[in-house]
Amino acid sequence: MPGRKSNGEGSIRQRPDGTWELRATLEDATGVKRRVSIYGATRKEVMAKRDAMKTDEAAGVLAAPNRHTVETYLNAWLDHAQQELKPTSHQSYKYLVDQHLVPRLGQIQLQKLAPLHVEGLITSMLRDGLSARTASYARAVLRRALQQALRWGLVGRNVAQNVAPPRKTQTEMQAWTPEQASKFLATAQADDLYALFYLALMTGLRRGELLGLRWQDVDEAEGKLHIRQNLVIVNHRPQFIDPKTSRSRRSVHVAGETMAVLRDQRARVAAMKEKAGARWQEFDLVFPSSVGTPLGTYTLNRTWRGLTEQAKLPRIRFHDLRHTYASLALAQKISPKVVSERLGHANVAFTLQTYAHVYEEEHRAAALDSAQLLAPKTKPTVPVAKPAPAAAARRPAVKTVRRKKAS
Repeated sequence: MPGRKSNGEGSIRQRPDGTWELRATLEDATGVKRRVSIYGATRKEVMAKRDAMKTDEAAGVLAAPNRHTVETYLNAWLDHAQQELKPTSHQSYKYLVDQHLVPRLGQIQLQKLAPLHVEGLITSMLRDGLSARTASYARAVLRRALQQALRWGLVGRNVAQNVAPPRKTQTEMQAWTPEQASKFLATAQADDLYALFYLALMTGLRRGELLGLRWQDVDEAEGKLHIRQNLVIVNHRPQFIDPKTSRSRRSVHVAGETMAVLRDQRARVAAMKEKAGARWQEFDLVFPSSVGTPLGTYTLNRTWRGLTEQAKLPRIRFHDLRHTYASLALAQKISPKVVSERLGHANVAFTLQTYAHVYEEEHRAAALDSAQLLAPKTKPTVPVAKPAPAAAARRPAVKTVRRKKAS
């Protein structure tokens, strides 16, 4: 019969009734040690449970259910979730946990958390002036965390699932008219970031996609841009990540004029590289800083605001250039499916819902009165052409002569 295993693995033995038992001492996220026993029908089953338990212990989440508060559990869960989340997602999760979930729910015992507490979380966030979207996001993060607690056996149910998210208010889409967009480009033409603003308006690429674009992603022969990475800011530091979805990882056709703007940008980057000399750091970026490193969002936003004010245009976000492109493209009767794919949307239905305002004229044209809608269709009168004479009628008559039989 197997004896005690190495340190931390506990001991496995077969009981008189034929079942197997694991005994081990584990430490939870709060530093409290406890003795556990796990049973199984076979030795293999017990060892599998032991291995799963060790993984949970390493993640710092295997605590006695009655010892965890919402705060201690969420902090332990964040450490565990870091290995499966994108850096930006983990950063936003941690912000919501630190700023909203822990201050409002942190001292409640995890097992005593009830749907009423989650309702109170949403109500207090809305009362403090936060948007319904932020409150809904906080609820979603809590629901995901509690779902993991349910799998680990720390709670008996996911109470956040029993609470409906707050109703989101529809925000009005901000976009420029063609005249306003043209005026902005004319104002920005002499700026070093002109090519970036031009590309944003002509393609609808996201800010991170523009700042992460490399020259190796520019296919001049095919007239395409390949979106293969994004630039994000994590803990105040730039970081390149893969596109979030397969739809986001895409190729976008561009016009010849856009390629000409990019050729000018390539020459500008070459001049920047020569000027920087040894200080240049090569990242192959289409829109780098003065020393080749990723362009900071502060620099981009400052330039964006300055040019918008200089052009005396309505103040919109940089991201609204994406909305401007989509609105103008749809107004030009570009297929919604094509626009959706160029933007990297999940599906065309989302595109149509987001930019429904573009079809206002079509909706107005569809408002027919009874005379228009109920009028019977009449076939158009088409002049009937006289049929051409038959071929036989056009041929000259041939006189048939019968010969007399010889007598």
